[in-house]
Amino acid sequence: MTIKRQRITLHTIAAEVGTSTSTVSRALNNHDSIDLETRLRVRQTAERLGYKTPRADEGRRSNRVLSVILNLADDEPTIQSRPTRYGSFGHIQRMLFSIEQAAQARGYHLILNSTPTAPEQLPPSVSSHFVDGAVVLGGLIPDALVELIAREVPTIFVSSYLPSGGVHAVHINYRLGVVEVMEHLIALGHRRIALLNGPSETNTSAEKLAGYLQVCWQHNLPLERALVVDSAGFEQHEGIQAATQLLEQTNFTALVAGTDVLARGAIKAAQARGLHIHTDLSVASVYNSLEQSTQEESVALTGVEVPFPRIGEIAVERLLALVNEPSPPRATVLYPALVIGDSSGPAPIP
Repeated sequence: MTIKRQRITLHTIAAEVGTSTSTVSRALNNHDSIDLETRLRVRQTAERLGYKTPRADEGRRSNRVLSVILNLADDEPTIQSRPTRYGSFGHIQRMLFSIEQAAQARGYHLILNSTPTAPEQLPPSVSSHFVDGAVVLGGLIPDALVELIAREVPTIFVSSYLPSGGVHAVHINYRLGVVEVMEHLIALGHRRIALLNGPSETNTSAEKLAGYLQVCWQHNLPLERALVVDSAGFEQHEGIQAATQLLEQTNFTALVAGTDVLARGAIKAAQARGLHIHTDLSVASVYNSLEQSTQEESVALTGVEVPFPRIGEIAVERLLALVNEPSPPRATVLYPALVIGDSSGPAPIP
């Protein structure tokens, strides 16, 4: 019979000592803010439990390495690889470069990790404490795994948030983004507005749906299940499929898409049915990722623009501050700005 040994973490030591994980981390790193008695007690407990870390015996020795953690299909992700599970999003690519540049400017190297298959399994760079901190790009990573990573190393959760609020985060107020887009469409006379949302299991999709329902209730708009559909993913062809489903099951004069890529898919689906964008159907995105459209996608998209490269910069600033001085979890919320394009127009006259 094989007995699986329990993995000893900072959380395990904190529970044994009766203190916080941040106190344990600072004690093991020989931080002056922790009194000598507590440092000795934490070290003795760590040794008794068999906690292993390259920094446990000599105090903190920074490797000056940060990790970016994504849920990728690639076995060996690199900064240059396209994170396909997130869809055809240039903004993810630009965010990665932004994080890398911000890290390098501060003397840190960056490595990219994909999340393991098992939801409770940590990336090796985190479990070994090789990295000083981690930036987790959210949306497709289980909340429990994000919390587990944050127990081991300083962590910033980016582009999403945890309902528990237990991890430092930098994210967009997507609910407000939906409200701004919906208010714009209502001002143009639209009453039947459909929502083409992202995958339902993501926190950001839940936030967007909440914004949609809020506006429908406030303006007494039709609240029909047929007016809301969740896409299977974030690729443009999945936007086409979801929009086609909407167009086949009900009538509406405006459509709000969860992302600009999904919105482009909706435009293609509508045009394939002979609808003219702006006159027959208005389409708007909860965010525009500042990508340049191709000549085939000549319609300038109405939506809220989100500066994803700036999010990367803020994430690194916050993370390094957390590495130097642990603090209680808090969220930095960025607010998107509505930009009017050619894809939205007055509601057609019945």
